[in-house]
Amino acid sequence: MSEEILKPGQKIRFLRTLEEGPSAEAPGRYFAGKGAYGTIDKVGGCKEGFWVFWEGWRSASFGCAREDFYPVYETDEEKECCISQINLDAYCSTDETRPYITKPFLVGGYAVATNGHVMVMIPEDMHPDVVKDSDAPNETVLEIIALFSDAEFKLADVPDYPAKQKCLVCVGAGKVSFTDCKECHGDGAVNFFNDFNEYEHTCQSCKGCGHKKRLGHGASCIECCGTGLTYKHNDIKDGIDYMGGLVNPNYLEQALTNMVHPEVCYLEGRRMYLFSFGRAKAIVMGMNKYD
Repeated sequence: MSEEILKPGQKIRFLRTLEEGPSAEAPGRYFAGKGAYGTIDKVGGCKEGFWVFWEGWRSASFGCAREDFYPVYETDEEKECCISQINLDAYCSTDETRPYITKPFLVGGYAVATNGHVMVMIPEDMHPDVVKDSDAPNETVLEIIALFSDAEFKLADVPDYPAKQKCLVCVGAGKVSFTDCKECHGDGAVNFFNDFNEYEHTCQSCKGCGHKKRLGHGASCIECCGTGLTYKHNDIKDGIDYMGGLVNPNYLEQALTNMVHPEVCYLEGRRMYLFSFGRAKAIVMGMNKYD
């Protein structure tokens, strides 16, 4: 979300528990619980970036970093501003074997983008450039839109995201380009023979991957979406508990990037999360729970 709209008086919600104070011994040290609400007092003037009040301790404001809260948008105008910043292309699939979801499409009054795990639906009047596509999964989307009519929504909890690590693909650079290995020409293996036998060995120049990486150049890294950070493999494979279900943290974070403070309904039988935010909708596919 653009920081230009973050100004004094903006309501916020804390994304994590800030451990210190307040207490009788240290009244100048402040505490904010994860999921609690507060208000921006001043923008700038401290190393953290924002002076904020916690609603449970309004005697004085304290420094708070941007990554420790998200703004709460409650009016229709504020929500429309958030929705207008959603880049539908970021939610499209990059799988060339499924070309019908590699670009946004129009169905049921919504401009829709999906990668098969996350789907975002924005009112068509906000994306007049998106057109209908007969090859798109139109019937499936219409069925999903219908689910929102009978769903019982409640305010979404702040997710307990696990810690991230440096992306193993771009090594934290956020951008990476690939070229075929000059020794194996992209095969990942080299062949040679003599009068007795023919041999195949893993290419030592590229360690068998078939390409060379150039970090910090080219397109945004697909693995980390250009952030340089990813969740650990086990956290992605096993998922995290959220609102009664189990979900890949990558998909959940992607869906909630611009839908701050949404309402949610978890459909246990379908293992599907429905998110509603103003006139926008999103779904995130959950995971199986194993005993």
